[in-house]
Amino acid sequence: MFWSLTPHEFFLLNDRAQTKLELQDFLVARIESLLANIHRDTKQRKEPFTPKDFMVTRQERVEETPNDTEQMLKQIEFLTELFGGSNERERQTES
Repeated sequence: MFWSLTPHEFFLLNDRAQTKLELQDFLVARIESLLANIHRDTKQRKEPFTPKDFMVTRQERVEETPNDTEQMLKQIEFLTELFGGSNERERQTES
């Protein structure tokens, strides 16, 4: 089944899996923030904890998101090589 997916279908499936993981992280973070707020010293920390304070993986993913064209191009070249594709731009420059 996996090898019959188009790249578009693969990325949609990947996005759905990421969304599911983020929801699971959020649910766990809610419990963690609840427990932290129960045991919070209100004199030292006036602001309550939020689930976002405990969602480290989401924060790391946001920082790792490619921001420029060169990073995106490197990722595309890596995926092309990983899935056995060829770089048509290299062929054109060789000819």
